[in-house]
Amino acid sequence: MFIKPQLKTELQQYARYLDGYRLDYEHFDVVDIIPQDKEFAATIMHDHRADAYKPWCVQYHGGGHYFFTREELDDYCHDRKFY
Repeated sequence: MFIKPQLKTELQQYARYLDGYRLDYEHFDVVDIIPQDKEFAATIMHDHRADAYKPWCVQYHGGGHYFFTREELDDYCHDRKFY
């Protein structure tokens, strides 16, 4: 089911960036929302299942990229100037 997740207080101001996307909130927690412009944000997510193959994910413009470690995700995001 694709119901918006309960966001941490500091992320609630960016909740509008999640509108229109069918993200897997059943298995992933939203860790961060990084606005890129008025319409799009990079959304950092973590799979909370213990057996997740690649537990880290960044979603941007409807596409997802998955990573084994947070460091790999951070390198990817820095290379694309998400943050």
